[in-house]
Amino acid sequence: MGVFSYSPDVYFIVLDQYPRADVLRNIFYSSNRRFLNDLRKMGFYVADRGACNYPRTIMFIASTLNLAYLDDVLGAVPQDCTDLNLPAKNLAHNAVFSFFREHSYWTVVFAPEYGAGRFGNVDLLIDSAARLSEFDAAVIEMTPIQDLLRPFSPEFSTAELRRRHILYTLDRLQKLPGSGLSPMFVYAHILCPHPPIVFGPEGEPVAFGSSHDVAEDTPNTREFKRYYAGQVAFISQKIKQVVAAILARPSLRLDRAGGERPMTGSGEEAVPFSWPKTLVHCCY
Repeated sequence: MGVFSYSPDVYFIVLDQYPRADVLRNIFYSSNRRFLNDLRKMGFYVADRGACNYPRTIMFIASTLNLAYLDDVLGAVPQDCTDLNLPAKNLAHNAVFSFFREHSYWTVVFAPEYGAGRFGNVDLLIDSAARLSEFDAAVIEMTPIQDLLRPFSPEFSTAELRRRHILYTLDRLQKLPGSGLSPMFVYAHILCPHPPIVFGPEGEPVAFGSSHDVAEDTPNTREFKRYYAGQVAFISQKIKQVVAAILARPSLRLDRAGGERPMTGSGEEAVPFSWPKTLVHCCY
């Protein structure tokens, strides 16, 4: 089809499990008001009541990049089906990437940490040596390997490898506008602030493992909320720097931050924790 008369670069950035402002305030007792106001000043529209149709990231991504509900993308699927490979299979040749390729765009993908988005036929796949596959992480965490390595090579712990991969992705996103690739469609799925917690609010290394049921009120849950809010503060500041670097180039951009699971009882009315829709921030 060729290029448009005006072909802006387009960025689709997913910050996994980034909570809505009311979720952050009511559940984690923290605020990202300054971050959201800064995005608005940059020209973004912030959807304060954004909600996702699906409770798992892979389902949300498969639906979004195919511009359709999963019912239409997957066809007839048994109601009791729990195979997440089905939506994953529809990422390799999705509608959004096909559209941009038809209009002479470069397609650029930042490899996600756990493979939640394996894409075929992209022009540029950006990966880091620190990225672990889901299998790699499971082997390290379920065997004594990490305990044996830690005293000698702390930089190879799963927490440090995750930190390095996220920092590498953020750094390359800032530098990409000057790469000479244009026009381009850029997809970056960043598993942050998704647990485990590896960043403090200033980017300092921390290590807080799995997530907790945020409906509970226990010492461990309160500690998790504090660490989680710190990681939200870190990624908010870093992504603001990324967006500023991108917008410094004379092109229109699109960014969207998505989450993974329902974590709140807020909304227009009180929403039970079993509510099957995810409350997310969408920024365009």
